[in-house]
Amino acid sequence: MNKNKGFTLIELLMVIVVIAIILAIAIPAISSLVKKARISAFESNANMVLKAVKYQKLKDQSFDPLLITKGNMNEKIGLDSSNYNLVRFESQDSDLMLILIGAKEWQGLVACGTSRNIKVTQNLEDCITDDMDPIIELTGGAETVAFLGESYVDAGFNAFDVKGVDLSNKVQITGEVDTDVEGVYTLTYTVEDSNNNKVTATRRVHVIVKTNEYSYTGDYQVFTSPINGKYKVELWGAGGGKGRQNGSLIHNGGAGAYTNGIINLKQDETLYVYVGGAGFNSPSKKIGGDGGFNGGAKGGNDNDDDEGSGGGGGATDVRLVDGLWNDTESLRSRIMVAGGGAGSTYGSVGGAGGALSSDAICFSAGATQTTGYALGIGQPGTNHGYTPSSGAGGGYYGGYSKHNGSSSGSQSATGGSSFISGYTGCDSIDEMGIHTGQPLHYSEKSFQNSTMIDGKSSMPTIDGSSTMIGNLGDGYARITFSELGVDPTITLIGEKVINISRGDIYKDPGATAFDPDDGDITDKIVVTSDVNTNMLGTYSVVYSVADSDGNVTTTTRSVIVNLPHANSILEVISNNELRDGNYDIKINGEMYNIELINVDGNTIYKEEESPIIYLGNDIPDERILVVKYNGDLTIESGVLLTPTTRKKGMFIYVKGTLTNNGTISMTARGAVAEGQNVYLWKNSDETYEYVPAVGGAGAVAIKGQVDGIAGSVGLERGTGGGGSGASMRSATKGGNGSAGTSYSGGSGGGGASSAADSPVTGKSASPNGGAGGDAVGRRTSGTMYVASGGAGNPGGKDARPTAGANRTVTGNAVSSADDGTGGLLIIYSNNIYNNAVIESRGSSSYFPVGYNTGVAVSGGSSGGGSVNIFYISNYENNGTITASGGESGPCAKKGGNGGDGSVTIGYILENNFVSLD
Repeated sequence: MNKNKGFTLIELLMVIVVIAIILAIAIPAISSLVKKARISAFESNANMVLKAVKYQKLKDQSFDPLLITKGNMNEKIGLDSSNYNLVRFESQDSDLMLILIGAKEWQGLVACGTSRNIKVTQNLEDCITDDMDPIIELTGGAETVAFLGESYVDAGFNAFDVKGVDLSNKVQITGEVDTDVEGVYTLTYTVEDSNNNKVTATRRVHVIVKTNEYSYTGDYQVFTSPINGKYKVELWGAGGGKGRQNGSLIHNGGAGAYTNGIINLKQDETLYVYVGGAGFNSPSKKIGGDGGFNGGAKGGNDNDDDEGSGGGGGATDVRLVDGLWNDTESLRSRIMVAGGGAGSTYGSVGGAGGALSSDAICFSAGATQTTGYALGIGQPGTNHGYTPSSGAGGGYYGGYSKHNGSSSGSQSATGGSSFISGYTGCDSIDEMGIHTGQPLHYSEKSFQNSTMIDGKSSMPTIDGSSTMIGNLGDGYARITFSELGVDPTITLIGEKVINISRGDIYKDPGATAFDPDDGDITDKIVVTSDVNTNMLGTYSVVYSVADSDGNVTTTTRSVIVNLPHANSILEVISNNELRDGNYDIKINGEMYNIELINVDGNTIYKEEESPIIYLGNDIPDERILVVKYNGDLTIESGVLLTPTTRKKGMFIYVKGTLTNNGTISMTARGAVAEGQNVYLWKNSDETYEYVPAVGGAGAVAIKGQVDGIAGSVGLERGTGGGGSGASMRSATKGGNGSAGTSYSGGSGGGGASSAADSPVTGKSASPNGGAGGDAVGRRTSGTMYVASGGAGNPGGKDARPTAGANRTVTGNAVSSADDGTGGLLIIYSNNIYNNAVIESRGSSSYFPVGYNTGVAVSGGSSGGGSVNIFYISNYENNGTITASGGESGPCAKKGGNGGDGSVTIGYILENNFVSLD
């Protein structure tokens, strides 16, 4: 059997001695390795700090590393400073020197040097010199705010020398802050260390008004931000007025809504505050109360009895553009709106100002984010025997005031809707008045932490001391400073509007972001996009970024997805994928700019609701307006359907049946634009039905005492030319008319009138549907030879010499000629029944009233437009369809008439246009 044998005592002692010898050698070596590793790691940390500074300097050339301290290191360069007792940079021989004193795991280590020669030591004296300045850190920053009339309490400071010795109790402060006077005050903080090194820091204190109050004045008021920062905006819409019952005032009007939110403003930014006026009570038994300032509408009169209704209350809003309260550009610039309440009637209170929408009441629908009586304007009450309707409230969209035509029942109107830029559920409009489907205003000004309360709900009282249910009186506004700060900025790479073809791959060009404090924050941008390249339309790519203080900036890029190829405009418009928006389409080498509006369901326009239906935005001369009715369209008697302003044509597309008992008009709506062939339809034999780029020729004036010459007639879908101006006396000559274009009849030349011995020539009309020619006239010692300008966009000015003798004048008086030219009108429908008027007429020049008819002459009139009608199944015309030129008024010699444009009517059969002519 084997037996185990242990160590002898001598052997054991020998082992212990060997181990002791090994440990004596290894422990110092291991300790040295650990120390070296710790020093190496701290050196790496120091180099990381230097690299972070270098990177920040590359991103922001204005970045100053000498301002970095332990207290702001994370804010300035994004690194944690908790393991350091001191972080300091010094300028050394045009280089940057870092001094880093360790703490916690790095306790006892000091790093100093530049990126080329950083070193780590355990002796602070190896890294500092006696001439290094101490440091002052200002708590709360170098910019702060104090409020007028309130005491200023300094936020404090910390000071220490280069060795980390606390010097805070040695800091001396000079300067004063007078909170009784607005202004900017400077405080200086000075400290000196034991080596007599002195340093100063300064703080600027802005004494500002904390709260700005705005009550009703009947006009806009101005707020200018005193400093970069966040401001709380609060708005109260105005209430409606009281109506009458049996001659006595009864029922409150609807109460106004309330909105608030926080907005970032830079110093000296201006906001325009429009405080709504309360709707007026019915002033007497029969008379309705007037509407309040800023969109409130007048109440209806009682034609037969003693029950006049109340006026609507005005909205309270904040705008970026000033002007009259109902100025279109100003209304579109609104970034916050609190809706006003409607007036009351004998049977009910008025509708309250709404939040995102207002409630329907009686027979009136509520206003919404996209619908209402009008943008910013409430509907006036209807005059009626016994039961007039009340005035609607103003708002983002004003409320409705609909009457059921009966002499019984309540007829109260509705309040207006409210709006806050950036508030979920809001639908902003762009600068052209087109809804974007997004809550962000086109200015990209946005509110945070917003609240929207309708006039039926609890809201703060105006003095802030309690709550109330809606606001019944005049509106009110308050803007209160909240805190210092400024939003970061986003810069789009590439175009703000990008056009691509359907089916293409959209690759976003991206954006960059910068914040004054955080520097480059491009990596923090959040991008959201609804771009669908398989569906036609205008889409939004939204870029949003937040800085370290929570300030948020948002900007938007529009992406328009167009048809990659189209044979004709009609083919494009018939596409069911088209959403509302602007499109740029290319057909047969021509690019067309289109403004498209979809109207869903069956549509009926009634005179009692609105006698004039203005279509499209108010930007002239840029696009073809296309209104696509996805159902039937009925225009009742007394209703005029026309664009809001001059357009490169109006295309009325009706999927179902068009019944016209009113007027569809492009009269005086021709565009000031260069013509191009407008390809309406492509036949199966590859030929086009098109409106030619150039229409009828403008008339060329002839010398003598003669009438003007008529413009040429437009042929083959062409527009008419402008007439020439008439002339008085043998050597005198009127101005020439201009040729028609695809988008406009030609403009008329100016008239010319003078004595025989002093010949003059009238001014010719501008091309491309532009201004009519100015008139030229003369005064002798006893006779005023006057002339009127030609019709155009605008009409040419008259010549009316009224003082002096032997004096010739050119275009020195308001025009007697009408503005406008005939425009391009296209109508398409499955069935068309015209019982009234479809027109695109030119405008006329008239005799200058009040002058000697024996020697007065008129200018030329403008040419008629181009009317193009397409149908599929049925067509009946029991009315008038015309594109006649304007007719010049009678004078001693009258200007030439505008040339007639063209009217072309036909149907589509097996992909071919068949004319009825």
